[in-house]
Amino acid sequence: MKKNFLLIGVPCVAVIISLSLGGCSTARTSQTTNTTTVSITLATTTTHALIAMTINTNSKAGIGSYLVDGNGRTLYWTTLDSVGQSNVNGAVLANWPVFYNANIVVPSSLNTSDFGSIVRADGTKQTTYKGRPIYYYINDQAAGDTFGQGINGIWFAVDPALFGPTATTTSTPATTASTTSTTTTTLYSPPSSTTPTTTQTTVTTTPTATTTYPGY
Repeated sequence: MKKNFLLIGVPCVAVIISLSLGGCSTARTSQTTNTTTVSITLATTTTHALIAMTINTNSKAGIGSYLVDGNGRTLYWTTLDSVGQSNVNGAVLANWPVFYNANIVVPSSLNTSDFGSIVRADGTKQTTYKGRPIYYYINDQAAGDTFGQGINGIWFAVDPALFGPTATTTSTPATTASTTSTTTTTLYSPPSSTTPTTTQTTVTTTPTATTTYPGY
């Protein structure tokens, strides 16, 4: 009886040991590692470069809207020219320097397609607006100066709404009113008559208005 008890008891011990080992193994594999993910967002800033205007507009009482260059200097056109052709040269050109810029940049109120260029007789280039050559005026020294406006009735600041300048004339009014002179002539009758005959001649003189053009 004792022998049988020993044989049966050994396996039980083995089972107990096996279960203990299995429990330890399970405890080891059940451990969890916590991982923290950090998300970093980088802000991107886009910088837009400002494009300088080479032609812009200005406005002034008595003139209205007109074109200026990128520095605000007034641009002019003249009735002396025609579309695609400049007839300004010599001493006149010295007072009205040409404007030229190969890179035309304008605000949304203007159309780039309205600007072009011509090659002058001396080989230099000149910018045009709606086909008409455009100029500076020598006596405009600062932005906003418009001393060339209306000179000779043929030079005007470029009006962006027009297709070309229109000549105007300046008349000098008469300084004196019409005058009337009366001449009395007494004619004597023959000796037989005692009553002389008198006649009157009236002459009216009216001054003539003259049109004058200041030098340019």
